[in-house]
Amino acid sequence: MADEAKQEEDVEFELDRKTVDKNSENAKPSKSKKLLLIIISLVFLLIGIYGAVYFFLTEGIPEKEVVTYAPAYFPLPDIKLRMRYLDNTIGYMVVGLTLRISEDANAEDYKIYEPEILDTLHTFLGSLNLDEFTPAAVNRFSAPVGLERVRQNIIVRLNTILAPLKVKTVLFRKLITQ
Repeated sequence: MADEAKQEEDVEFELDRKTVDKNSENAKPSKSKKLLLIIISLVFLLIGIYGAVYFFLTEGIPEKEVVTYAPAYFPLPDIKLRMRYLDNTIGYMVVGLTLRISEDANAEDYKIYEPEILDTLHTFLGSLNLDEFTPAAVNRFSAPVGLERVRQNIIVRLNTILAPLKVKTVLFRKLITQ
């Protein structure tokens, strides 16, 4: 009986060992799958880090693109005026002006105000004497100063009527006196 009991114990032990072996075989692949997933994750992480380092070392951090605008101009039609000299003789003047406007402004915005701009210029230039524009009547060295004063007055008057818009400077394309 002892032999039978021992054989039964041996059979049970072998069955338990086979069961344990099957469970351990099942456990080992799950551990190896986890290890495999960890290794694959580390490989992808290292590839990502390498790519980022390579990008920033070769390309550098991309800088913002600086946008520069070309100067914008708004040409006005020639203005013909009948004016007086200081000695009350009558003369004529033709003035061609171009307005330098903000770089980001649209010329169409200024086109809307063109009648008001021309009216302001006619009124202002018509109130001046023709002697203020001719170097013969004034010392040659003071004539540009007089013309510069006229330019500054035009800028102030135009910026007043073009309130949200701005005129940077006025360029004289043509200035003919007779």
